[in-house]
Amino acid sequence: MKFRKWLKEFWDQDTDTVLYRLICIFTIPALALMGWYVWATLNIIPEEIAGCVMLRATGFYCPGCGGTRSVVALLRGNLIQSVLYHPAVLYGVVLFMAYFISQTLMRLTKGRVKGLSMKPYYLYILLGIIAVNFIVRNALLVFGGIATL
Repeated sequence: MKFRKWLKEFWDQDTDTVLYRLICIFTIPALALMGWYVWATLNIIPEEIAGCVMLRATGFYCPGCGGTRSVVALLRGNLIQSVLYHPAVLYGVVLFMAYFISQTLMRLTKGRVKGLSMKPYYLYILLGIIAVNFIVRNALLVFGGIATL
C-alpha cells in the first residue's frame, strides 16, 4: 500500500519534476551500461563484427552511424572529432548536463535559481540534427563516393 502511495505521489508532479527524478534514478545505471558498451566495443568485439548492421547490410549509413565513435571521442576530450562522427551526441550531452545541473540548482536553492524547463523543441532540434547528419552522410557517400566514417 505504501508503494502505491509513493508511486502516485511520484507521478502526480509537474513534468520537469518527474523527468528530474527519472534522470536521478537512471543516470548511474545508464552511464555504467554505456561505459561497458564502449569498453566492449573497443576491447572485446572483433573489428570485422563491430560496426553498424545497416551499413554492412545495405551499404548506407543509418541515422545513428558514428554515435559510438562520437561518445568515445567525447570521453577522450576530442570535441571536434566527436562532432564530426555524430553531432547529435554533443548536443544531447550539453542539453542533458544543462538541464540536470540547472534543475539540481533550482531544487537546492528552493527556486532562487531558475531551472531549465524541458521543451518539445529541444527534441525537434535533436531530431533535425540526426536527420541532416543522415542525409548529408549518405549524399556524400552516394553522389560523391566519400565515406565519412
